[in-house]
Parts: sequence; C-alpha cells; structure tokens
Amino acid sequence: MVEQNSLNGVQLGVHEGVPSSVYHSWNAVSSSWIKTWLDSSPAHAQECKSADTPTFRLGTAIHARILEPGAYSDLIAVQPEVDRRTSVGKAIYADWLVTVGDRCVIDSDQQQIVDGVADRVWSMKSCLNMLQSCSERELSIVAQIHGTVAKARLDMYDPDAGVIIDVKSHGLLLKEFGKAAFNLNYCVQLAHYRAVAQAAGFTVNRMGFLVCETKRPFGCQVLMMPNEAIDMADAAVERGCEAWRVCQADQWWPAYKDEVVELTMPAWAQRQMEGSVDVLD
Repeated sequence: MVEQNSLNGVQLGVHEGVPSSVYHSWNAVSSSWIKTWLDSSPAHAQECKSADTPTFRLGTAIHARILEPGAYSDLIAVQPEVDRRTSVGKAIYADWLVTVGDRCVIDSDQQQIVDGVADRVWSMKSCLNMLQSCSERELSIVAQIHGTVAKARLDMYDPDAGVIIDVKSHGLLLKEFGKAAFNLNYCVQLAHYRAVAQAAGFTVNRMGFLVCETKRPFGCQVLMMPNEAIDMADAAVERGCEAWRVCQADQWWPAYKDEVVELTMPAWAQRQMEGSVDVLD
C-alpha cells in the first residue's frame, strides 16, 4: 500500500489487496455515485448500494475466477448440493456453513457458469493476451479530482501500454453490450476511473471492457471504448464531483427540487392520442 496523505478520513494513494467491502466504506465519490446522480438525484445516489443478489454474487465470482484464480477458493464458497430437508443434508450444510466465513456464496449452477466463462476467456487469444499484459489487478485508488476526494477500483491495468480494462459479466449477447454501455453511462464510469488514475500518477491511453456472457456458449470479447466518448463524459464527472462535494459539505442530499412541476406530454404520446382519434373517424 502506498500512502501519501488523507482527505475526508480516507488515505490518498494506491491500495493493493483491499477487500471490496473496505473500498466501498471509504467516504469518497465513486463512479457509481455519479452515474446514479446523473439518472436521478444526490439522495438516490447516496442510497445506492450493491445489492446482495444472485446476479451480484455471480459477477463477483466471475471477477475472482478471472482476475484472482489462485485465490478463488479463499474468496468464493460454493454451496453443497444437498437436500436440507433431510437430517443428513442439514448436517452437511451446517458443517459447510461453518467454513464460509466472509466469502461470497454461490450455488453449483452458478459455479458451472463461472467455469464456462473462465474456460472461454482463457481459450481466446485476445482475452488471454490482455489478461497477461494487465499485470496490475484489483487496484483501489483514492485521489483528489475536481476539488474533492474520489475513489476508483481498477479491475485490470497494463502499466506499459497505459490500458485500463473493466470486467463485465453480461446476460445479453455481446452485440447488445454497446447499446447497454451507453444506456448505463459506462463512458462516465471510465472517465471517472481515468481522472482518478491520472491524479494518482497513472498513464492512461486506452480504456475498455472484458465482457463475458453468462449464458451458453459464454461468449467473451475485449471491447474498447472510443477515447472521444470518454472525453465527452469528463464534464459529467466534473459536475458529479461538484455535486458530491457540496452535498458532503452541507450533509444534505436532496432528491428533487422543492417545487410543483408541470408535466409535459411527449411527442410520441401526442401522436398516439391523435392517431387513436383518426381510427374512429
């Protein structure tokens, strides 16, 4: 761990080997906060937490298998396939439960998906080359950007080429990922990562994703985000940091403006109303 100084009680610098639970506890603006703020409000962003859902646990396991294969069993616990209605099943499950600790729990069906994804990733030369060149994994960075303290957790970083790659497990086909990437403000996420990484002294030339389908045949591919899209998202990151800084200083996280708002009928609704009248004529 490289320590420099602290801000808001958070140690600035690059932190290696930090559990995700510790990272999420740091009082600093994140890309998730900014993305939620863009779509709603500071209050909604402040309440946004990673839900412990089967999808979240599957994504965590895929991350661990791809990025930290040697530590997989230390991070992930696979639930045994037993009938917990029987005394034998209950006993086996109870013995296993004692061994879980703070590991992420998945079931055997999810483990098969993890195995399928990992096998596909490791069979793809482009994916394997990217994994090998990105020698830095799971780096948690805290830096000051746009007048406030910010954090980012880099899945993969190639220090020689200056490339940051984020691993995404995706239930849709890869051809749908491009549209989803912009709908979900992934370019804002990357712009935030770039700003934090550069503030911490990292060289960042390109950014993208290692996307893995979670349904057979578990297709995977490295998809790079155009630098122009990330550049355009810089303004949103700056506005988000300013919003977080003001809210943090005031300890007030507003939802919506305290005023009565007149709804505006969208053009498609107006066309629909007008079209329904035409049908009756």
